[in-house]
Amino acid sequence: AVVGNPPYVKLQNFRKVHADMAEFIRNGRPEIEIPGYASAQTGNFDLYLPFIEKGLSILNESGRLGFIAPSLWVMNEYGEGLRELIAKGRNLDRWLDFKSFQVFEEATTYTSLQFFSKKPNDNVRVAYAPEGSIPDAPWSDINVNLSYDRVEFGDRWLLVTGVERKLVDKLQKTCLPLSDASLTTNIFQGLITSADATYHLERRGANTYLHTPR
Repeated sequence: AVVGNPPYVKLQNFRKVHADMAEFIRNGRPEIEIPGYASAQTGNFDLYLPFIEKGLSILNESGRLGFIAPSLWVMNEYGEGLRELIAKGRNLDRWLDFKSFQVFEEATTYTSLQFFSKKPNDNVRVAYAPEGSIPDAPWSDINVNLSYDRVEFGDRWLLVTGVERKLVDKLQKTCLPLSDASLTTNIFQGLITSADATYHLERRGANTYLHTPR
């Protein structure tokens, strides 16, 4: 078994420090037939995605992998490569989502406990800890089981069960999605500034940050 907490580093920041390694993760070494990571092929990936992919690749046939990591890869564009990889192998076994609860004092992010297996699974078992306290037996309820056939929601994943899943199913049956051409026209992404310095603050202490107007 592998248990860990992979680094949460955005590609843009990683390139500033290890440009050669960032290049290797994405493109590999074609001249010696080492491919790039599948999880690094879509969008501006975060470094924890290749860690999950690598962890899976080194497991033996009965091996298991458990990480606490950001949960956004199941819905964001940059997680598409990892979603495809996991869906193909059905490797995700359990998912305990902390929702908006901040587990780490020094990192503001949405996290979950993510458990993978080398062997394929029929279901993903999904549970929640929105207040930070993990239930005594989070996997004992039969309603935590989510079939892999129902994991995908459009081009994203939707890891919800129970009452939330029933509500989503009802909305799907009775409502039109915003992607329906009869509802929306001329939708596009606005200007991308790439002005990271405007949004990234310098940490000076507990709950204390420095913002320098530019």
